[in-house]
Amino acid sequence: MEAELSHTEYHQGLADIVFGDQDPEAIADLLSAWTSTGTFHKPYTSLYICAKHLTGLHHLYPFSPRLHQLVIYAIELIGYQSFEQVGVEEFVELLDNLQICVEDINGRSL
Repeated sequence: MEAELSHTEYHQGLADIVFGDQDPEAIADLLSAWTSTGTFHKPYTSLYICAKHLTGLHHLYPFSPRLHQLVIYAIELIGYQSFEQVGVEEFVELLDNLQICVEDINGRSL
């Protein structure tokens, strides 16, 4: 049985708190939990909530390798539309700062 979470306001509050604390490890933990997959669940369906927070992480550069990979994966799952709503310039700046290379997408289809 697949679970679907629908408490969006609580998830928004959790994201606000975690990203507001600006602790890179806590942010990585949240992204890890919200992007994990398993037999009975898909990646977190409300991950789009993080779009505005991700574009505001410029002050944490350079990212740890773990956070770097999780941000790239979260962007992939969130999709462009959510970032377009946040702001194209901020999204492009995030992508530029990530300096994504082929090793970052190893094993993923392009």
